[in-house]
Amino acid sequence: MRLRNLKGEVRRIYFNYVKKTHVTRQLAVRKGNCEQCGKCCSLVFRCPFLNRENRCMIYHKGRPRHCKTFPLDQRDLKDIGGACGYYFD
Repeated sequence: MRLRNLKGEVRRIYFNYVKKTHVTRQLAVRKGNCEQCGKCCSLVFRCPFLNRENRCMIYHKGRPRHCKTFPLDQRDLKDIGGACGYYFD
């Protein structure tokens, strides 16, 4: 499971910094809002910016691009068990 999550993290970083047009297209079809549940912040390791309530301490000030654009597609939602404020039709 961790290996699959690591592969997904590398994929998201690659898209965000190399294939920016793909990210733009995906964000155009993504619906919903972030509920700040923290699930995406613990896929490979627990993010050091999560507080005890699993809330991002840098949510409004300086999150990395690959955090801001999560999820990029249905695969990302599958990685966190499908429960997210975002969805794709």
